[in-house]
Amino acid sequence: MADLAALIRARFDESPLLADKLRDTALDEHGQLYRDNYLLLFLPANPSTLTDERCAREQQATDPGIWEWTVRAVAVDTDGARLLLREAFTMLVGWKPDIPGREPTKVRHTGSEPVLADRSIRPALYYGEDDYTLRS
Repeated sequence: MADLAALIRARFDESPLLADKLRDTALDEHGQLYRDNYLLLFLPANPSTLTDERCAREQQATDPGIWEWTVRAVAVDTDGARLLLREAFTMLVGWKPDIPGREPTKVRHTGSEPVLADRSIRPALYYGEDDYTLRS
């Protein structure tokens, strides 16, 4: 299967608000926390569930799977985090990625967490999360 993370990154790059906002880590090259507005993607390398015909045959890596991931917004204020989450929601919900040789469903939103302040760092950063899924 094509790298779903790369497809999500390309999808976000289609939005002027999200272009170049998806980071691989919250830390810079010196191990310091980024103080900016950005997104983090928590996506496993493999589907959370394979929807095979287990009673009829052994599982195969090519069996359709359920992919679940989380998008976390990190921002310097609550409005920034909400704006990023809202735009990510708009770009993902209903999107059907083009995956050669597969028939993915449209992306579904499956839950969210409110935007909260992380006051363990000074000045505080704000974060919130949304969860998504698709079958492919």
